[in-house]
Amino acid sequence: MDSPEADSEELFSIRFKMVLDKLECNENQAALLQLVTRQHEDESDAIAQAHLRLHARDLCAILLKMLNTLTAHNKIIMMITEAHYVDTLSWDLLLELAVACPRLAIFSYARPESTYESKENRRIYKLIEQLPRSRSLLLTGLSQEETSSLILATWTGHTITSVDPKIAESIYKRTDGNPFFIRSLVLALKESGQCRISPTGALTTPDASFDFDKLVLGYDNQSIILAQFDRLDRNFQLFLKVASVLGQKFALDDVLFFLTNTPGASEQLDKKKYAQIIVGLQTTDKYGFLQRESLGPDGQYFIFKSAVVRKCIYNLMVHNQRQQIHLLIAQFLEGKINEQNKHRYVVPILDHYMNTSAKYQNKRLLYTEMAANYFSEKESNSDSIKYFKQLLEIIEDISPEELKQITSLQVANWHRELGNALLIKDELSEAEQHLLASLKIMGVTLPEPGYKFKWAMYKQLRKRAVLNKTFFQDRPVPQEEDYTQSYVARKGASGYSLSNIVTSNSKDKKPESTSAVQLEKNAGEKESSVNILPKPVAISPAQQIIRDTRENILAATQHALVILAEVFLKQSNFPSHDYTVLLGLNLSTEKSTEVHISRLFALGALSLKLRGGKDTILPAQYMEAAVSFDQRVDIHTSLKLVVNGASLLLLGGQLEACNNKLEVVSYLSGMAGDLQSRVFGLHLKATLQTHSCPRETALTTARVLYTLSSQRESRIGKVWGCYHIIQNLLGDKTAVDEILLMVKEMKEAYSLCSDQGKINMLPVEIAMESTLILVPHFTKFPKNLNESLTKLCDLIPRIPFFQWLSFVGMSPLALALNAEIFQGPIEDAETLKLIQLVCDKANVAMKSIKGLALHGPIRRMFKGIKLMAVKKNKAAAKAWMKANDENAEDLLTQATIHSAIAISGEDTKDSAGKVEDIIRDLHVKAKFAVLFPQN
Repeated sequence: MDSPEADSEELFSIRFKMVLDKLECNENQAALLQLVTRQHEDESDAIAQAHLRLHARDLCAILLKMLNTLTAHNKIIMMITEAHYVDTLSWDLLLELAVACPRLAIFSYARPESTYESKENRRIYKLIEQLPRSRSLLLTGLSQEETSSLILATWTGHTITSVDPKIAESIYKRTDGNPFFIRSLVLALKESGQCRISPTGALTTPDASFDFDKLVLGYDNQSIILAQFDRLDRNFQLFLKVASVLGQKFALDDVLFFLTNTPGASEQLDKKKYAQIIVGLQTTDKYGFLQRESLGPDGQYFIFKSAVVRKCIYNLMVHNQRQQIHLLIAQFLEGKINEQNKHRYVVPILDHYMNTSAKYQNKRLLYTEMAANYFSEKESNSDSIKYFKQLLEIIEDISPEELKQITSLQVANWHRELGNALLIKDELSEAEQHLLASLKIMGVTLPEPGYKFKWAMYKQLRKRAVLNKTFFQDRPVPQEEDYTQSYVARKGASGYSLSNIVTSNSKDKKPESTSAVQLEKNAGEKESSVNILPKPVAISPAQQIIRDTRENILAATQHALVILAEVFLKQSNFPSHDYTVLLGLNLSTEKSTEVHISRLFALGALSLKLRGGKDTILPAQYMEAAVSFDQRVDIHTSLKLVVNGASLLLLGGQLEACNNKLEVVSYLSGMAGDLQSRVFGLHLKATLQTHSCPRETALTTARVLYTLSSQRESRIGKVWGCYHIIQNLLGDKTAVDEILLMVKEMKEAYSLCSDQGKINMLPVEIAMESTLILVPHFTKFPKNLNESLTKLCDLIPRIPFFQWLSFVGMSPLALALNAEIFQGPIEDAETLKLIQLVCDKANVAMKSIKGLALHGPIRRMFKGIKLMAVKKNKAAAKAWMKANDENAEDLLTQATIHSAIAISGEDTKDSAGKVEDIIRDLHVKAKFAVLFPQN
């Protein structure tokens, strides 16, 4: 007969499926319920944790959908007690939910920081505390009076009604009011037989000076648990020691196997005897160290009542004893591992080998590399970073003999993959260090800033000019294939990641005398044919030693240079970005890996476009070359090419073509699970749609960006999502409340971004301040014009020529400044001076972004605004007329220009009528008011 717990769990599972059905989720997703209830009963704690880690994102998406549904009409307060016991995975999940659900408030109780199990837990908890909808209460020790109350509640047996104040004071001083210690001391006092209960029910001791040190040695966790552990049956002590090595949750059968060498005790023994063993354990466990869990297919499960208890019992064993048990468990799990289940066992096996003796270092190396590669393929970047770092730490400690089995190229690849994972996490400085280390191993070093760098750049440019002439001579224009059709057959496939590029996991042995910079000299030599596909991960490094060829080194070098170029681009280190791209292209030979050449040409195309040189054809030729080299075998490469292509179209003012390209970005990024590319694509799409499409269309895209960024904790994406929603709601009087809510959420998300200090925030900051100037004209949002203008005077001059996305905030800034001028004369001299200063700085900043087609119209907009501010209407209209372009696809900028001309009183070409037409095309709800609000 099923237990009540099983019935209750089954009922909950049914209800969970009903909820999923209402939310229009896949019913199969109900299986995720196992992750937070019984998990996988046939798995150890470590295996279950690994399984949970892999599916945490899916679980979060379902929980978030539930919370958003529940909070649609009502706010929810989540209460967390004993927050210091929450594990890291749960903290990660909670942070994502807290950021993504704006109507969820969190209230938590926690002990002081010293009680947290890890630094990572403390870090995430502090992030949650910083959220505006989060409050926490620090739980300190109990008072002496509360200690007396807890003694009364803890006492078992004869009822007591009061506690001698001297006993309460002694226990209070020894425990600092910690409830766990108080309970342990009270239990020890009762077992000692040295307590007395008076006829009135008062708890006393025979002697007022009774020494509590006779009960336990000290009063810390270790001592209390040690005192209790020593009073247990010796066989049960051994049982607990073995169990503590297995994990927080363990199967009874596993412990019996290691103690009695009886495999599958639940199947070997009859049910009555097996039940007697369980009852015997519970009877022997007089201090309640263990709690009985569910009955799984492989027997009964138990769990330690707390991680503290397990850790203390684990530490009671001598080091050699722990190592021996860990080794037995690791070898036991190795016997179970195969190609189908290795994702479940790699991490547990590794954890156990990490706790064995140093002579098993080769096993540590093998399983650490397996774990690192596995999580890299699954794009679990936090775990990937952890294990690649662990790999690099291991090779620092291994013997010279073992080190010989590891090739230089392997180590270079580990550094590169670690750098790539850090790049995705926006840990840019550390990513740069590891990528430079990877290149140095392969004989490539970047010149130091200064004269050496300029000279090296000059040589690379000269070389590229010669190669370009040869490369593009009579080169046919490739027919671009539809990327959505290229990958449609792979839609269900997994494993699209950088680590799947053929050279990423190469285990070949590198000749020490060969470096990447020598490759060109040897390009004409005959190369041997070598299979460079990665070996099966389960094979040891010693079995994977194959002589490296120059192609391996070249591919690894170019791969590292591609990633490093992207790091430099994110760091706004454009000179180093250019040099890295040039070096990668100039190293190319006929035998170079096409996927790397493709990405290098795409990055080069964007660099050439942003520099705005006289040669306007070369950027397009580079992009065509990138497309021709893309073999459609790596979705991440194809995705980056399409993103770069869309950026080039937007820079060139081809908004309709860019919009079509961004549809492909959305498709490929969804397949690849590339959040950053998807967020960036939606940001570009919302930007161009705001400038050229009906407001309903742009607003839909903005809401998709906002929702996705909230769900997936992309804070920079959430800022842009809020920003675009605001821009497309302005002028809609029914949306005032939503505009104010979006402003609030934008500021909250921005504060979290700026705290990270990892992303170049210039475009975001400019857009933010522009919005804060514009919104008060449509809502009752408090106006602080001079403060925002002062900030913009500081931000705008810092815009480098390659930070082209800064133009996103310039259009609303122009609208806002026009609104200030046209609502009446500016009386405040400081405000007038600041407006003129902002216009001057904006004009200079946009002039440097020569690769942006809009830089001219935007510059002239600010010129006109400055002239209008000093009442030079005719000169202002003349400046604006120069920005007029009848064929421009950017309707919003043209509407802004014609509106300004019309309101200036210098309308010479019926600008007001043109504005009416454009506003009708944009489907704006309030004609002039959306551009220039009138009082």
